[in-house]
Amino acid sequence: MNLSFLDAKKRIENASSATLEHHSEPVWDCHEASRFLRIHPATVKRMAREEKLPAFKIGNRWRFRPSELDAWARSAILSSHSLRRE
Repeated sequence: MNLSFLDAKKRIENASSATLEHHSEPVWDCHEASRFLRIHPATVKRMAREEKLPAFKIGNRWRFRPSELDAWARSAILSSHSLRRE
């Protein structure tokens, strides 16, 4: 079967949209997470490395789910846990 470029592109787009239906939440990088949390990107990376923030790596880069960061921030406020170093 010989696919043209446009046919292949359409198949990829269809597969991507099907995947997005299951995982529609965006994934943020350190800079987006730092803007949301209002802390420096280096602090975000350090906290992710120390497992103080919900994060995961894709390759060598940290990624964050907005809903998990929001839940973490809300629980940190409610439990009197802060962003300060321990």
